Amino acid sequence: MLALVPVMLLCQSIRQPANGSPFDQVRVMAEMSEKRYSDQVEADAQFERVEFHQRYNHLIKAMKEFTDAYNASHGHVLPVRKIAAITRAFEALQKTDAWKRSMGLMPARSNPSLRSSFTKPDDPLGAANH
Repeated sequence: MLALVPVMLLCQSIRQPANGSPFDQVRVMAEMSEKRYSDQVEADAQFERVEFHQRYNHLIKAMKEFTDAYNASHGHVLPVRKIAAITRAFEALQKTDAWKRSMGLMPARSNPSLRSSFTKPDDPLGAANH
């Protein structure tokens, strides 16, 4: 009987790892994955904001240059190249994801952590809403 106790202790140590149960390991890995995902979403949103601001500022600069050129000629000359620059800057602004989302051309970003636990991924409205 005395020899059986060390064998049982050895079996218990083999079944359960020293750093927690397998369920704890899965939970920790899921938390780490969720953190990485949320960090990536935030980085993408920050990139979008910076891109939109840069293109918006470029449009404002093109409009300012047009205004300066038009006012310098006292309204006698229409600076066609400045108009083309405004058009290009506006088209570049329209190509940003932020612009497309604001116009309803792209779906809004969703935060998966805010979804109800009853909502299935393939059922965005949830079964309770039908």
